[in-house]
Amino acid sequence: MTKLLAAAFAMCLWAGCPVIADVVNLDDFIGGIEKADSETVCRTSAPMSALWKDVRNRYVPDPGASPSARVQLPAPFVRAFGKAEVENRDVAGYRRIRIPLRGIYRGLRTEQLTFDMGIENGISVVSILFAASRREVENVLGTDLARATPTSFGEVTIVNRGEAAELVCDLST
Repeated sequence: MTKLLAAAFAMCLWAGCPVIADVVNLDDFIGGIEKADSETVCRTSAPMSALWKDVRNRYVPDPGASPSARVQLPAPFVRAFGKAEVENRDVAGYRRIRIPLRGIYRGLRTEQLTFDMGIENGISVVSILFAASRREVENVLGTDLARATPTSFGEVTIVNRGEAAELVCDLST
């Protein structure tokens, strides 16, 4: 996949195609979410963890707490983020926050970052929508996809979303 992207880029330079030079590399932001550490199936980077906490404090604060005024986007990746869309699913017991996320992770183009956060329950899910088929995403991430064990917590899956695929990290309790 990386060789194919490099070849396409070189061909565009030679042919004079318009090239978007400002593509944000999200490797250090998404950083191995498909992998596991010793206790958790979904391993989130420090910037992803900080954003997840900030989004929760803004849109689903703890009972009796005031919501934070803003969400602090991780500085090195700020150009990749669009405007958040909040979908209240209070009847179902959670809120969904969708944020356009335009960049590249391990050679795959990203489209959206979604947080599903429980309201006084244990729903806790983050997912990344790719502009690639499930087969393409599985070819790149599949060998690293964390498998739950009796001692680990959480689940990582790749699901179809129409023609695209989404990596879903479910840490719900």
